[in-house]
Amino acid sequence: MLHRVPAGSMLFDQAETPTFAQILLSGSVELLGVRDQIETLVELLRPVDLVIPAAVISGQPI
Repeated sequence: MLHRVPAGSMLFDQAETPTFAQILLSGSVELLGVRDQIETLVELLRPVDLVIPAAVISGQPI
């Protein structure tokens, strides 16, 4: 299934348990950590890359 997501969209939130893996085909994804309203860049993904594969496989929250 192909999803097109506008720039600036939130794909998932911290502490969510993902139900499926996402493959980045174009653009980029920033994985941000937020604490006390301060954002920290954890990882920058570029095509072709899997988004949160470990959380999907283990069934654990992000």
